[in-house]
Amino acid sequence: MKKAVEISLLVIALSMILTGCLMDLLLPKLSATATITKVEETGIDALKISYKITNTGDLNIDYYQIYFTGKLADGSTISDWTNGLDVLSGTTRADITYFDTGGLDVQEVAITKIILKNYAHDREVTINPTPQWVPVPYNAEE
Repeated sequence: MKKAVEISLLVIALSMILTGCLMDLLLPKLSATATITKVEETGIDALKISYKITNTGDLNIDYYQIYFTGKLADGSTISDWTNGLDVLSGTTRADITYFDTGGLDVQEVAITKIILKNYAHDREVTINPTPQWVPVPYNAEE
């Protein structure tokens, strides 16, 4: 009897694990990459940041937030974020945002977090990419 209970528990545990794995394979993916393409200094205590977001998933991105981190000369950091709407699956959207520096001398900027939402499937994903630091000013096309 004890052996039957142990086997039953093992079967239940394996079923739960496999169901979780299968659900990950069957559910459409919500994912994206984001890249800084240009950083310009302005006269208003802000950096003008041009960026691209590419929807690499199967679901449309209804809403996104991109978090930027700025590195100061002393190694400390400041952060700001932007948001946007409607990036269809397989497409790239280019946009600009203004990063509030508070008058501080930002040396480098990177994207440090991306939050994606799809309302039809009630999905939300947080992505913590490896920061790709770019200098201020910066232009990827030059």
